[in-house]
Amino acid sequence: MKYLYNIVMAMYGYFLVFAAVFHPKAAAWVKGRQNFFHSFEKNIRNNDNKFPEKKWIWFHCASLGEFEQGRNLIEKFRENYGHRLKILITFYSPSGFEVRKNYPLADYVSYLPLDTPDNARRFLEILDPLMICFVKYELWYNFLHTIQLQNRFHFLIAARWHNSHAIFRFPLSLLYKDIFKKMSVVFTQDEDTQKIIEKFCGNSSIYATGDTRYDRVAEGAARFEAIPEIAEWVQHHFPIIVVGSSWAAEESLLAQLIPELPNTARVIIAPHEINPEKIKEYLNRFPTESVVYSALLSQRPLFTEKKILWIDHIGLLSRLYYYSDLTLIGGGFNGNLHNILEPCVFGNFVVFGDKYNKKRHPEAKELIQTGGAATIADLEGLKIWIKKMENPNFFKEVKIKNQAFVRQRTGATDKIYNLLKDNFMDIV
Repeated sequence: MKYLYNIVMAMYGYFLVFAAVFHPKAAAWVKGRQNFFHSFEKNIRNNDNKFPEKKWIWFHCASLGEFEQGRNLIEKFRENYGHRLKILITFYSPSGFEVRKNYPLADYVSYLPLDTPDNARRFLEILDPLMICFVKYELWYNFLHTIQLQNRFHFLIAARWHNSHAIFRFPLSLLYKDIFKKMSVVFTQDEDTQKIIEKFCGNSSIYATGDTRYDRVAEGAARFEAIPEIAEWVQHHFPIIVVGSSWAAEESLLAQLIPELPNTARVIIAPHEINPEKIKEYLNRFPTESVVYSALLSQRPLFTEKKILWIDHIGLLSRLYYYSDLTLIGGGFNGNLHNILEPCVFGNFVVFGDKYNKKRHPEAKELIQTGGAATIADLEGLKIWIKKMENPNFFKEVKIKNQAFVRQRTGATDKIYNLLKDNFMDIV
């Protein structure tokens, strides 16, 4: 099975090189790993020479969402062990790396090379980490196997799986049963995952500590920084609809909805991927009603007569929800639902497509049950909830419910940190 896995990895690497000719994301993946070890070793050695007394702690995240899931823990380590540890953060996806490559609390941010035995050995030889943290489900076999052969302390946070996940079924179970058994410690989002892993491998160092995303969004709300141009643009308007991480399905709904909205309404659209050509297409479709965020920054007056604002900057989305009354979250129509907790923490009512993956997003199901969210199948469904927002009592009740929903589920980061500190941090 190991040989087969490595053959598949090699084929995957060649496939990405081929795909890079046609696909920008694959091209970024390949470009980011060119001459990888030369650059990686140079940066690690520079840090080692600068701080020779400090050891490395390595955090690995698949992409931006996983980084945000582990960010509070990274910050706790920086605050409490910054005098003893250097922090490396690696990403698998270009979308995560490009946004966070200059993250100020890390000593170095890097891609992770392709998961081959040689890459894993060379990576660990250069870095020589004291401890390693994997976030959520980014479990590359060769890296983990090499880490365990070298008896390095490693842990997994925010793990969540269901019984039918491929990792627990043949043939991947042949590889990962022993990997899970030898993990130093695993922190899960819920007790169901804890029981699944315990039954799968017999590892007793597994703790159900909760979902760290709640800590992240709660802290983000507590540290909220206003966006003056947005505040001025939406002032005295209702309803304010924010469309977060929109895909084609959500944008198609908006194209139908916008002509029917009252003049008092305002719509802010943050696309899943910022595509200048696509934004230009929509600006041309609604030329008298649309403006892009960069225009708000560069020109006065602030186009307050425009009904639609397209966000063409990265890093604003979580703060946009502060200004929203209702949020339409992207990805619900294609199974790739984006983060619904970011608008929830500001008390937004949240709607999303009815094709969302219920196993991957239990928080969506829970939020629907509490009355703070709803699924929609079409334009009529969206219009129903926009109409409901005209009721001030409904709006007030939703805000109380959704803010309490987040507040009651915080604390996972402290649980993880305290368990590590009390039981495992004597190695530092």
